[in-house]
Amino acid sequence: MRINHNIAALNTHRQLNTASTNQTKSMEKLASGLRINKAGDDAAGLAISEKMRGQIRGLDQASKNAQDGISMLQTAEGALNETHDILQRMRELAVQASNDTNTGNDRGEIQKELNQLTNEINRIGNTTEFNTQKLINGDKAATTSTSTPSSTAGAATLTSGVDAGPIPATQASYTITASAVNAAAGTAMGIDLDGDSTDDVTVTEGADYTGDGTAETAAAALATAFAGNADWDVTDNGDGTLTLTAKAGQAADGIAGNSLAASGDASEAQTTTGAAATTSTATAATGSFTISSAAEGEKLTIGNKTVSFYDSTSGNYTDATDAASKLSSDVAVDINGLTDVQVADAVRTAFSSLSGRNVNLASGDTTGSATISLAAASTGAAGNTIATSVSGVSTTTGGVNLQIGANQSQSLTLDISDMRANALGITGTAGSAGFTGTNTVTDGTNNATTEAALDVSNAANASAAITKIQTAIDNVSAERSKLGAYTNRLDHSINNLNTSSENLTSAESRIRDVDMAKEMMTQTKNSILSQAAQAMLAQSNQMPQGVLQLLK
Repeated sequence: MRINHNIAALNTHRQLNTASTNQTKSMEKLASGLRINKAGDDAAGLAISEKMRGQIRGLDQASKNAQDGISMLQTAEGALNETHDILQRMRELAVQASNDTNTGNDRGEIQKELNQLTNEINRIGNTTEFNTQKLINGDKAATTSTSTPSSTAGAATLTSGVDAGPIPATQASYTITASAVNAAAGTAMGIDLDGDSTDDVTVTEGADYTGDGTAETAAAALATAFAGNADWDVTDNGDGTLTLTAKAGQAADGIAGNSLAASGDASEAQTTTGAAATTSTATAATGSFTISSAAEGEKLTIGNKTVSFYDSTSGNYTDATDAASKLSSDVAVDINGLTDVQVADAVRTAFSSLSGRNVNLASGDTTGSATISLAAASTGAAGNTIATSVSGVSTTTGGVNLQIGANQSQSLTLDISDMRANALGITGTAGSAGFTGTNTVTDGTNNATTEAALDVSNAANASAAITKIQTAIDNVSAERSKLGAYTNRLDHSINNLNTSSENLTSAESRIRDVDMAKEMMTQTKNSILSQAAQAMLAQSNQMPQGVLQLLK
């Protein structure tokens, strides 16, 4: 028996503290009705429920926004209802004035009423407001504009094989779609070696496009740059070396040949979308070179490759698949002491078939984006022209922007047109056909006359006024119909927002709210455990007293 440490009492005390703590938590949850009262109750659940709570409040406010939008639309539509009634009366007056049973004085009285009714239409248009915002005076009209690229059309010419550029447009982003564009195997790209000037030779390596057909590579292997007139032996073994023949007795000042490429602005290609294309192994091709006035036995040195001239007018060369890899930039070529042979074009790979592939291009720095369509061609013969076109980008400004969603950009733009007399076509310039000779119509808010009313002083003008008023009636009808459609749409938006809010609230409740019945069970259990622990603690405190019996 020990008296310094009462283990039973310590254990009972710990159990009592646990039961008391749990009982306190249960009482807190029961008092608030929430399962999560602080982050420690459920850290992850708190984060999730707070996000849901933000969405719920956003949806509820969006629903209120939509309801406010309906109220605005109904205000505008109510004003137009009165405008409709006025126009119907004006049409009735115009019909009356068209009848020749009326005298000039009669038509004068009709004109007075017509003028006043027109004033009222202007007054309604200039004073109808919602929350201090004018609705049908044109302030809430939406305007749609289309930005026009600096170049809206162009042409791409095929020099040999497929050519999809340059595209002469200056928008920030384009999409080119090519379909069924084919280049026949063995099609050649021109390489010009011109030795009549003194310029450095630069071979610019173009971007390697990929296609799913045959692509020819360069017809020559130009590698190491050097100067001088060194002689080198060359064999025609198909690995990129050349053997050329020429007519004897002519000076060697030019070489022309062919190999395959698609010219264009390859550097503009940024990304490609669609299935990746592959380039197949090049097929050997043949061509001919003509050397003018070269004595038999003369040698042509290009890089570290030497070509011997024989007494013949033409010969064959072998186009090997590894020739392109042997091309290098800034190659100096020496032909009989002339170090200025110009290699005119870069090595590119042509498409033999490209269907449904997209290439995204960047060109210029203007705002907006557009679509460029690349017309299909059956073959990629040299000289073919492919037309291109660029369409502008439409943007909408103005109008009434209603935020009808809980997140950014979830808005609806409403267009409420100008419904004043001039916009409806029932006022015009004084003295013009069909209108009074002087300004007789005000804006409805003061007595200053600024517009001319429809003229019904004679039967012809009155008859023409019928048509103008009918057109105005049709315009108001169309506007009211549009506003009604907006209202119906917003009704459905409100229903959807309320449903979303309800379901999200249900989900948030499952995370955050406490199950009262279950928590009552837990609280009752903890209360009983707490009372039992208190009783047992009293008993355990009496246990050391048994030692006193040993001292008697």
